[in-house]
Amino acid sequence: TSNFGYNAGGWAPNAVSTIDRINYSNDNSSALNRNSLLNNAYSLAATGNSNFGYFSTGYVGPAETSIIYRLDYSNDTTAVSTRGPLSQGRRDLTATGNSNFGYFGGGIPQAGSPLYSIVDRIDYSNDTSNARFLITITGEQGGGFSNNFYGYVFANTSLFTRLDFSNDSGLTLQRGRMITTRNTSGCTSTDFFAYISGDISRVDRVNYSNDTATALVRGTLNLARYNISATGNSNFGYFGGGYSNISSVERVDYSNDTATASVRGPLSSARSYFSATGNSNYGWFGTGLSPAQVSTADRINFSNDSVSASIRGLLGTKTFFYGATSNSTK
Repeated sequence: TSNFGYNAGGWAPNAVSTIDRINYSNDNSSALNRNSLLNNAYSLAATGNSNFGYFSTGYVGPAETSIIYRLDYSNDTTAVSTRGPLSQGRRDLTATGNSNFGYFGGGIPQAGSPLYSIVDRIDYSNDTSNARFLITITGEQGGGFSNNFYGYVFANTSLFTRLDFSNDSGLTLQRGRMITTRNTSGCTSTDFFAYISGDISRVDRVNYSNDTATALVRGTLNLARYNISATGNSNFGYFGGGYSNISSVERVDYSNDTATASVRGPLSSARSYFSATGNSNYGWFGTGLSPAQVSTADRINFSNDSVSASIRGLLGTKTFFYGATSNSTK
C-alpha cells in the first residue's frame, strides 16, 4: 500500500510462512511480523491493489499448491483468507496486475515437469480465480511488468507476451522480443516504457506504444548480473544486487536511457534472490542471500541516491525466494 510493504514466505533455511510489514514512515525499525500464510512456502508470487495483497503459495512440501491467500491491508493482523485457488498447483510463477485484476502466469508443476503456459486471473471484486487464457510461451523464473492497460510476461526466453486487461479471455499476443534470452531479471517501468536487465549488463527498453518491435538496447549496466531486483519512480529505474556477490545499485535515467547506468550507492551488503518494492520517494530491497540468508531491508532515497542504502529494519525472518507487493501507502 502507500504506507506499508509486505513480504511473505521464502526459504530461511527452510520454507517459512511469515508475512512481515515494512512501515514506510518509520522504516529504520525492524519489520513487524503481522501475519502468516497458512503454510510454509517458497517460490511464490504476489500482486495486489490498494486494499488487499494476494500471495500464491508456490511450493509447499511435499508438493506445489494452487492456494491463494489474501491479506487485508486495513486489518493485517487477522488471519489471511483463502481466495482462489489457481487452476493448477505450481511454483516459480510470475504475477502482474492493475487496480481491478491480478494475473498469475507460467511456472512449473514440479521439478522436471513441462512448463505451464496457463494464466489465471483474480477479479478483485469477486476474488475467486479463473483460468483465463494460455500465454504463447512457457517458462519459469521470468519477469513481469505492466502499465494501466497491459501486462507483459517473459520466462527464460527472449520473447514476451502481452495480456490485454480489457479483453483477457483470449490468447495472449506475442508482442516482441528482447535481443537475448533472459531469466531471473529485474524489471521497472513508467507509463510509456519498461526496462529489463538480467544475466548480462545490457538494459532493454520495451515501448508500450509499439510493443511488437524488438526491444531496443538503451544502455548498459556497469556489471553483468542476474538474480537481481529492480524498482523505481517516474524518472529513474534502479537495479540492485545480483549474483555473484554484488552490492552495487545502478540507476537508469529515463530521460537519457542510452547512456551507461550510473552507480549510485551500494546496498548494505551483497545479495541475490531478493525482491524490491517502493513508492514515489523511496525504494526498498529486502532479504536475500548474502551469501547466507539475511533479514535486512535496505532503503534507497531517490532524492539522495548517491549515498549507501540505509538499513531501515529487519524482516521477521532471514529468507530468500519471497514475494513483495505494495500500493501507494503500504
